[in-house]
Amino acid sequence: MQQALASKEVAIVVDGLQRLGRTADGEIVKLVAKAFLHKDPAVQQAALQALRFNAAPAALVALLSTNREKLLANDDTAIEYYYAL
Repeated sequence: MQQALASKEVAIVVDGLQRLGRTADGEIVKLVAKAFLHKDPAVQQAALQALRFNAAPAALVALLSTNREKLLANDDTAIEYYYAL
């Protein structure tokens, strides 16, 4: 799965995030949260969507502790960020 998240193909990364995101595990949450820093907004949005319904306490911690400036710079990503909270 880490190979999928490291892919240069946005669709593969997004698919990997969608598959992992709802797994309520702190280590998985950390892996998904790394995608907040991805250069492609579609990947950032997929990571936010993936953690939106994640039951692990680490999901909320990841959302609150990330550098929000990059996520809020794009309107669509900002909407996903607020939904995820």
